[in-house]
Amino acid sequence: MIPLDHWIPDELHIMLRITDRLWSLVLHEIKESAIRNPITDPKTFKRNAKMWLKLFLTLSTGTPNNDNFVQGLYRPNDLTPYIHILVFHIHELMEKHKKWGLKAFSCGAVEKKNHQQVSEFFRKTLRDGENDVDQKSAIF
Repeated sequence: MIPLDHWIPDELHIMLRITDRLWSLVLHEIKESAIRNPITDPKTFKRNAKMWLKLFLTLSTGTPNNDNFVQGLYRPNDLTPYIHILVFHIHELMEKHKKWGLKAFSCGAVEKKNHQQVSEFFRKTLRDGENDVDQKSAIF
């Protein structure tokens, strides 16, 4: 692990980490509600996903720097491919592959592989060997 005094945060990676965490919470909530009910109807799932998307894309209202201003949530540009698949295609897959259930559409294996590859990359960027206590990153 890279010590905190050798790490410089950048906006991109902070936003990616926040987005990853929020996305995992959304997926967890959706999976839990759909998995608890083994007879989750794809049409109901589609309707709920579209209602969630409408909430996700709530626009700001009022005049900025005024008492009547209400900050919106996200813009359409903030939609990720995961969100698009969730809202517009998962219900189709649920209909087509009823026998597997919602757990079959998890991206956990892909995310785990990505984590392993990133960890391996940064492990190789350490100078002074892997086992040294005072490792210093070769990337600044």
